[in-house]
Amino acid sequence: MGRSLAWVLSFALIAFASTPFPLKSKGNVVLQKSKSPYLLEDNFVLGASDTLKIEAGVTVKMGSLAKLLLNGTTEISGTVDFPVRFIPVDSTESWNGIHFIATSSPFSVKYLVLEKAFRNTVSNAEGVFENTTFIDNYYGVRIQSSPLTLLRNCSFERNRFAISVASSTIDAQNLSVRKNVFGLYLEGQVDFRGSKEGIVDNLEDDVRYGSVASGKERVPLSVWQRVETAF
Repeated sequence: MGRSLAWVLSFALIAFASTPFPLKSKGNVVLQKSKSPYLLEDNFVLGASDTLKIEAGVTVKMGSLAKLLLNGTTEISGTVDFPVRFIPVDSTESWNGIHFIATSSPFSVKYLVLEKAFRNTVSNAEGVFENTTFIDNYYGVRIQSSPLTLLRNCSFERNRFAISVASSTIDAQNLSVRKNVFGLYLEGQVDFRGSKEGIVDNLEDDVRYGSVASGKERVPLSVWQRVETAF
């Protein structure tokens, strides 16, 4: 059996065993543990007047082009025993990411695992990530512009840029940022509050100031090779 045919059959089995990501009903979207796992193959857009609630224990399998654009009220309510998980359909692939954009109310994220996304972002939004795990992402979280983003008891491991911040206010407590390429990347006017003590043992820098886009900050190929080997 050819590799492509095997992948198609594997994806079909995953799709058959998963619940399609739900459509909005009167502006509300609820993901229930009893219907988990869910499958999102493309894009999901939450409007400014809409609400997304995800129950503890939900797993969402993300196709390679899948992303969430969240403009409305978002509550992701995992627990220590039953976290919410966003993972790729194929463990060898990545997916686009979760994007909090100009949310109508502060987002609330608790006990969430984000794995193998290209980029998770906060843009013109504010809220809290609590007990959230970012693992094997290109950008663990890219905070482009935020009046206030709280990071509480969050863990970052094996991301290329664990936390990247520009033009934002960040309040961080009890972070574990280890074994990434860059730990904390601060660009421009950033008000970083809290402790950096947990940002240690990263491959290039624990804390760096400057621009991610600058050619002078290009990451050497040897570093990427070490990271890929670690993955």
